[in-house]
Amino acid sequence: LAIAAALLISAGANWFLVRYLARRKVLDVPNERSSHTRPTPRGGGIGIALGTSVVLMLPFISQAIMPLLLISLAMGAVGWVDDVKKGIPSGLRAGLQLVAAGLILYLYGPMEQLPLPAPLDVSLGYWGYLLGFLWIVGITNIYNFLDGIDGILGVQTLIACLGIILLFSNPIVIGLAFVLGAASLGFLLFNWHPAKIFGGDVGSYFLGFLLAGLPFLEQRSTSGSQSFFLMAMLLWFFLADGAYTMVRRALKGEKVWTAHRSHIYQRLVISGWRHSTAVLYMAGLCLPIVLLLMNLKTEGRTTLPAAYWLVLGLALLLAVVYQQTAVMGERPQKNNP
Repeated sequence: LAIAAALLISAGANWFLVRYLARRKVLDVPNERSSHTRPTPRGGGIGIALGTSVVLMLPFISQAIMPLLLISLAMGAVGWVDDVKKGIPSGLRAGLQLVAAGLILYLYGPMEQLPLPAPLDVSLGYWGYLLGFLWIVGITNIYNFLDGIDGILGVQTLIACLGIILLFSNPIVIGLAFVLGAASLGFLLFNWHPAKIFGGDVGSYFLGFLLAGLPFLEQRSTSGSQSFFLMAMLLWFFLADGAYTMVRRALKGEKVWTAHRSHIYQRLVISGWRHSTAVLYMAGLCLPIVLLLMNLKTEGRTTLPAAYWLVLGLALLLAVVYQQTAVMGERPQKNNP
């Protein structure tokens, strides 16, 4: 019932928001950095947040998940102000993110281990607080940067939720993943190309913060020592694209925090791919990673360091394939006089 309610609430809210936000002129107007061609309402993340909040009705989940969900909703509200006002000062935005990340670390504890396979999964001690800050704020902002074409926000969230359901062991985290996935699907019905509504900063902030916070709950469970590694693999193409593009722009002397069209998925669209094709291609590359992790768990080999290194190696190889696909798509344009 909670899953069905999350889907219906999210879909119904987005159906309403498409019309309401258009009347209120809360629109994403195309510019030279945009991947869309007509003004489109932004703020569909409100529907995801409302649908996900159904989880608070579940008595076996709400007590443990409530602080994280409320903090994520608060960050979504910050994103909504940014959507409406079209720009919160970067210093204030960063300060609010750090305060919210600090609350999560205070309530759920720090990152306990370096999120890498053994023997590099060393205990972090107090360094876990610093890396915890970087993890939460980093994923939140990467989620915001990577929401640039139709469907990509919802599909990445669905992949993460599916992986959590298959790979994590904490029933509270798994229950939230079911509801969050359903709410994301309700949004995706209106965000699939050509999108009728965008998630906006309210969506990327809410989802980024919530997904970044879930490993802090999972690491308390019996198999949670690699919760951050698993989440990194489920968000791999967002993280890899964000990190690669940031380094690439920095080496070119560009300002890495300014808006641009240099992400791999954007380069695919610029080279002629449809939004939906680029999103499904990214999802298809995610599938082998999830299947390998699921197979290793089924075989009982996920505690072996070699198993995790195999997954990481596959992820790096697929990231190169993803990047090279964009390069190959750009070559005809570069050679065309």
